[in-house]
Amino acid sequence: MNSCAVARILDMSPDDVCRYARKGQLKGFKEGRQWRFRIRQVNKFKKQLLLLQRSDNTGTDSDPKLSTGYSR
Repeated sequence: MNSCAVARILDMSPDDVCRYARKGQLKGFKEGRQWRFRIRQVNKFKKQLLLLQRSDNTGTDSDPKLSTGYSR
């Protein structure tokens, strides 16, 4: 699955998808110059994003790898 398809699933831009992949937060692999992703990893990342959004609303960080670095 390419970054455009993943972007539609995650409701973000393809550039953001590639940025998360470069940082190692979204697992993927390079095929030539393009990033490719497995649906299992995309679904796992989506769950992490949802948990992070919920924790931001409650005031706790559930996944430090996805946090902005701000500590409470």
